Amino acid sequence: MLIAPVVFMLFSPYLRKEIAKKLKYFTLPIWALMLAFSGLIISDAIEHERAIDALFLRDIQYKDLMEELYEFPLILGLLFITYHLMKQDKLAEN
Repeated sequence: MLIAPVVFMLFSPYLRKEIAKKLKYFTLPIWALMLAFSGLIISDAIEHERAIDALFLRDIQYKDLMEELYEFPLILGLLFITYHLMKQDKLAEN
């Protein structure tokens, strides 16, 4: 239900064109993408008890805490990606 507005925004042709332009002409920081991707994979593995969760979760008592803590790199990675894109956008305007 909370994701529906984000999905509906993708029906806008202007927004789709802007996303395509940014992906074509702007660079993305690989280290921030790796940070976000690894945070997503680890927190998802802990939440859904996947096979690799044993590497990151020692005590089942702290499952919820560890899941939230491993979401922090995901949020930081998305912040760095967004900041980098905004800097490039500002330079393109000037």
